[in-house]
Amino acid sequence: MGSSLNHNNRQWARLRLPWRERLIVEGGLPCPRCGKLILPGEPWDLGHQGTPRALGADDSDLAPEHRSCSRSAGGKLGHQLRAEGRVPAPPLVEVPDRTWTEEETILVAHLGQLFGHRPTADCPNCVAEGKVSR
Repeated sequence: MGSSLNHNNRQWARLRLPWRERLIVEGGLPCPRCGKLILPGEPWDLGHQGTPRALGADDSDLAPEHRSCSRSAGGKLGHQLRAEGRVPAPPLVEVPDRTWTEEETILVAHLGQLFGHRPTADCPNCVAEGKVSR
């Protein structure tokens, strides 16, 4: 699998610059994904038009795509690769157990009243009021 460029670095900015200038000069360019015009000032990404970089392509086939089109395609590809077991799923972040402060407990109670809190065993206020047991 090819390594991904950091899309915020100078190298990526150099790859985008000619396309940005062309987009302005021509008053817009067609998005290869949806066929609609990308207008100057609209958010856009530089996307691969043939084989995706995740499958080994280089950067020779880049062109502007609507940001939403590009990211939707990338998300679908990532989902497909994970489903096929070719890319591991992102790790889940574990939140360590901790004791809530009195202020946090009060805040949770108030937020629950405001937003229709459902009693849970994770809520110290619900446990303290006997709404649920741990």
